Amino acid sequence: MYLDIWIEAGPRGHVFTYKNTQAIAINIGDLVKVYLRHCTHIGIVIRGRNRIPSELQNSNVKPVEEIFEPTTIDPNWYTWLHNSANRYHISFFRMLKTALPSQWLGNHKRSNKNPYYKQVKIGLMIESPIKRNNILTNSQLELIHWLRKQPNQHSMQSVLQEKKFSNSTINSLKKKNIIHSQIELTTKISPKPKYLNTKFNVFNIPLSSDQQAALRVFEILNRGHGILLWGVTGSGKTEVYIQAAAKQLEEGYNVLILTPEISLIPQLIDRCRKCFGKQVVEYHSICGKDDRARIWEASYNGIGRPIVVIGTRSAIFLPLNPLGLIILDEEHDNCYKQENPIPCYHARDLALRRSQQCNSKIILGSATPSLEAWRACQNNDSLTLVRLRQRIGCQVPPQINIVDMRLELKEGHRNSISRSLLYQLKIIKELGEQAIILVPRRGYSSFLSCRSCGTVVECPKCDVPLRVHQNKKQYSWLHCHWCDYKETIKQKCHDCGANAFKAFGIGTQQVIEQLEQALEGFRIIRFDRDSTREKDGHRQILAQFASGKADILVGTQMLSKGIDLPRVTLAAVLAADGLLHRPDLRSSEQSLQLLLQLAGRAGRGDRSGKVFIQTYYPQHPIMRYLVNGQYEDFLIKELTIRKTASLAPYRRTCIVHVSGTSDTITASTANIIAESIRLECKQSDWSLVGPFPAPVRRVANRSRWQILLHGKEDSIPPLTTDAELNQLIPKDVHLKIDPDPINF
Repeated sequence: MYLDIWIEAGPRGHVFTYKNTQAIAINIGDLVKVYLRHCTHIGIVIRGRNRIPSELQNSNVKPVEEIFEPTTIDPNWYTWLHNSANRYHISFFRMLKTALPSQWLGNHKRSNKNPYYKQVKIGLMIESPIKRNNILTNSQLELIHWLRKQPNQHSMQSVLQEKKFSNSTINSLKKKNIIHSQIELTTKISPKPKYLNTKFNVFNIPLSSDQQAALRVFEILNRGHGILLWGVTGSGKTEVYIQAAAKQLEEGYNVLILTPEISLIPQLIDRCRKCFGKQVVEYHSICGKDDRARIWEASYNGIGRPIVVIGTRSAIFLPLNPLGLIILDEEHDNCYKQENPIPCYHARDLALRRSQQCNSKIILGSATPSLEAWRACQNNDSLTLVRLRQRIGCQVPPQINIVDMRLELKEGHRNSISRSLLYQLKIIKELGEQAIILVPRRGYSSFLSCRSCGTVVECPKCDVPLRVHQNKKQYSWLHCHWCDYKETIKQKCHDCGANAFKAFGIGTQQVIEQLEQALEGFRIIRFDRDSTREKDGHRQILAQFASGKADILVGTQMLSKGIDLPRVTLAAVLAADGLLHRPDLRSSEQSLQLLLQLAGRAGRGDRSGKVFIQTYYPQHPIMRYLVNGQYEDFLIKELTIRKTASLAPYRRTCIVHVSGTSDTITASTANIIAESIRLECKQSDWSLVGPFPAPVRRVANRSRWQILLHGKEDSIPPLTTDAELNQLIPKDVHLKIDPDPINF
């Protein structure tokens, strides 16, 4: 009789109760049209009631006008979303708004809302012999003979294109009342996937014994359980993904494959489409709004399934039903964590909980598993560790060389590229091979400093140095990577008036300039956020490099993530010290993961690979684990340190971020919030530290303060409700709650 409907009214949305006066068959999750303040709104039904709420007994409850769009979202999806909202300390309505495509709700019209199009199907009208007075051509007789063999009607498009029958042949038989046509509605995603009727091409690829063992473990898994697929780089994890997905598709289940970055999607899309055809779709921020809306509708309507969706972390919210398998490639990657805007969720955590709630299987894949995933295999019956210990074809791991840049400097070589690396780069072109070089930062230089007084040129809106950028015409400018502020380089220092500026540190642009000077005739491509901004920028650059149109690919950390380039035999890291000395709990783990991942890009073809790591601190403990390949030893030692110090993952952490235009008001607000939750923290055995200024105190002219909370593992942070916290916050102050932060 009564329905609670969430409407996008105000910044956080609101729930209103409406009456179902027409007794319309409305289900949870349906989009309905209602009136609010004399305007039409589209809302989503979140709850049904048999009685009117007590607070509305004397109110005039408005009726639901009509169903705008019926849905068939799995109720488990809603339960999972509710539980996720509680875990990340955010209202269900904000979580729902995050899950839904942009502009899905509200008073608007979605373009291409209806995903259906007309399809003409043909079949024989008669089963008896054709009358002799019908004069038939050979092609007409051939079509009749073919249709008699078919158990069902066939689409006219497939008959025309695949069977090579002409339009005139079909029309002439229709005029003679021998065949008939029928119009049906279908979707852009074919409801009869080709792979249901043919064998996968991938099954012709011989599997290694490790791959076969991994698939056997996966097949006997109970639903709601999963595996951590720990495979060294080049061991064939993607092949295991595809064959596991194929099994689920054959059983009628949808498959969701997540990657940490958009740059990894093109290769995975191409690989999967060779096996599964047009049933493979992508879902990420670069896709247009209409494309995302179409995939969303195909997900919850269940039309055209089963499908394979490949996307970034936001794809975890797609209401695929039934969902048979979730795959997280490179599960260790920090890009699975959303830090802004709220909710600050981690896609790996959501995926594990969704697989249990929705009774689907899950595969977490990585060559360098996260500490959390590896520990879960030791203590959790629902996650099983499976190893791929050898590269395909028993290829040897790349040889890792640590270059001591102190010796280079001592011997008078001041170039950021060592002599040994330059020598190896000269060799690869003669051999027809390729190299990739990782530089921690994009741009030309890390910062600009006055050589007279030592002043570093900082962003006027943030407490960070401005990065130096330069184009091909040698024009330089300053750019803030935090707030996107840009300015030209001034001639004089604003502190001392001197004009002796010098750029320090290196970026991708400066490295390319040095390489072009040292390696005449080499073709070099840049691969970073600046060079891949355009649509399909990642695909175009990688395709250009893979086709042999360049010898060296210079880029940022994007280079280390799952890129498969068989001709690459040399991988290098410049200025590795910037990775090793970050003041962060996870700096050692993240640095070792990055270096091992980059090393895995070399020697994936039929030739062995080499890796060069340039550093001024070669005795760093991480280097020993890197050279010896002892990643599991590192995990054991790191887990022991974390347990002794009661740090994550043995304790749960939460950071409350407070930001505002005034530093005084922001600091006082942070103190008020801390005092309001201090008693609750003490009673719940949670520790409270702060408030204190954020490591970067000012960003985009906003002051930033933090409160650090840490307590029992798997417990909920002892924070008051979202509404109560917002009452403590002045108008110009923003609050963000980040449970399980990656960066402190």
